[in-house]
Amino acid sequence: MKKGFTLVEMLVVVFIVGVLATVALPQYRLSVERARTTEAMSNGSILIDSMNRALMLQPNVAPTGKTMLDVKLGGGDWTSNSLYATKDFAYDISHGSYLVVTRLAAGTELYRLNLYNRFNPPDDGRKECQWSTDVGKYICDLFAQQGYTVSQYTGS
Repeated sequence: MKKGFTLVEMLVVVFIVGVLATVALPQYRLSVERARTTEAMSNGSILIDSMNRALMLQPNVAPTGKTMLDVKLGGGDWTSNSLYATKDFAYDISHGSYLVVTRLAAGTELYRLNLYNRFNPPDDGRKECQWSTDVGKYICDLFAQQGYTVSQYTGS
């Protein structure tokens, strides 16, 4: 008797592996995206805290540039005076009263977070997540569980 596998047995194994990969890959991508959000939360929190400290020093001046901030962030570079970029996110402080954190993937904006500072007291602590893709909607739904206001992003 010969030892080994028949062609049918091999095809069945390949089929089962294919089905498992089809089910597992989308969940893996979502899990990786969830992990990336920790970068956005960490850097966003650091930038908002620094913006708030700048406001304590100069209450009537909105912090719109890196020269007004007292932080050093790792993992990215300041591409302009008001835009910090990492591999996965862009952090825009040019608005002064809030920080915009944008998740970009392959040139597509998946979602953006708007984090408000103390420049406009009613906005202090307000957090928004705006999505423009299905993955972005999934992530924004996770942020909604943390108190974020969620909406669909439709323009600039």
